[in-house]
Amino acid sequence: MPWYMIKIFYVDELNKIPAERLAAMLKGFPVSIQAELSKYKHRNSLIQSIVGKKLLEHSLNTYGYPNSKLQKIKRTKYNKPYIEKCFHFNISHSENSVIIATSDLLNVGIDIEELRDIDIDIFKDYLNHEEYSEILSSKSKVYAFFNLWTKKESILKASGEGLNIPLKEVKITHEKAILTDKIWHIKEIPVSEKSIAHLATCTLLTDKEISIERLRFS
Repeated sequence: MPWYMIKIFYVDELNKIPAERLAAMLKGFPVSIQAELSKYKHRNSLIQSIVGKKLLEHSLNTYGYPNSKLQKIKRTKYNKPYIEKCFHFNISHSENSVIIATSDLLNVGIDIEELRDIDIDIFKDYLNHEEYSEILSSKSKVYAFFNLWTKKESILKASGEGLNIPLKEVKITHEKAILTDKIWHIKEIPVSEKSIAHLATCTLLTDKEISIERLRFS
């Protein structure tokens, strides 16, 4: 079996997962996780969270860890989830998709967004003047916006700083950015025509070092 620096798993078409399948997944988690997930009031948020936990559970099994590790999740002071003495991971979701990036060597950040019509002016304060101008002059403003947005988010998530650093301060040049005194490299992760996702790591990776697998829970 080949060894990969990064392993990525994702699920799309969340709306096609049967209710009984979701209920079974929820019931299969430890009681503490069930209680945590049951706090979600909005159905879509609940579905995304169940699938996110299931992807983390799948990742644990892939790396040879027991499911009980799910109960060991902690958070940094910037609210990034982690598990001690385990692989690095990062989860992202958007509307109808959930994705997880994992690595036993590198800090990882991943962000996914579904391409959808939005009012780009609302996000003007999150972009510098040059970025905003480039988006407005693009043939596909929606694609240009989400392409940049997922790059910035993935870098912030990889660094562990999260929203502690304004998105406007994340400046990307030639698919990399300097943040927290590190160079972060960005790589687009092919998922579907309806979504765009980017991975950020502190090491420049080739396609052969990344495994991408689509899972189906329907």
